[in-house]
Amino acid sequence: MHQQSRFFRHSLAGKLAGGLALLAGAVLLVPTNADAQRSYSRTATSGKAQWIDAYYGWNNDCSFKTIDVDVIDGPGHGRVSPKVETRKITQAQVGNTGGCLGKPTRAVAVYYTSKKGYRGVDRFRVRMKVGGQPPVIFSYSVSVR
Repeated sequence: MHQQSRFFRHSLAGKLAGGLALLAGAVLLVPTNADAQRSYSRTATSGKAQWIDAYYGWNNDCSFKTIDVDVIDGPGHGRVSPKVETRKITQAQVGNTGGCLGKPTRAVAVYYTSKKGYRGVDRFRVRMKVGGQPPVIFSYSVSVR
C-alpha cells in the first residue's frame, strides 16, 4: 500500500529545505488530460540510493525558473530523497528547450532508496505545477533487486 505524503513541497526560490523543482521549457504548453500524466520504469538495488530523475525549470533567457513539486504518493517500501545538482538542459517535458539546450541550470535530482532487503516493485508519484498551469503527474515504478 502506498503512503500518502506531502514532503518535498518546494519552489526552490529561496532556501532548499527538502524541496524539488521540475522540468519546464522556455515555452510552457498547457497539457491536455492525456498529456497530464507521464510514467517511467526504473531499477534499483535493494537498500542503495538510486538516481530516478532530475527536475529543472528555466526562463526564455535560460535563468532558473521556480516550479512546485509534491510527492503525492510515497513509495510503500522505501523513501524518496532530493539532492540539488547542477545539470545541463537536455530536453523539456513541458514546452521546448529554446536556445537553452546544453546550458547549465540548477536541478533537483530524485533518489529512491528501498528498505534494506526489500525485493520487488515499488511505486511513487510526483505532481508538478508551474505558474497557473494544470499540474502534470509523474508516476515511477521501481523494480528493486
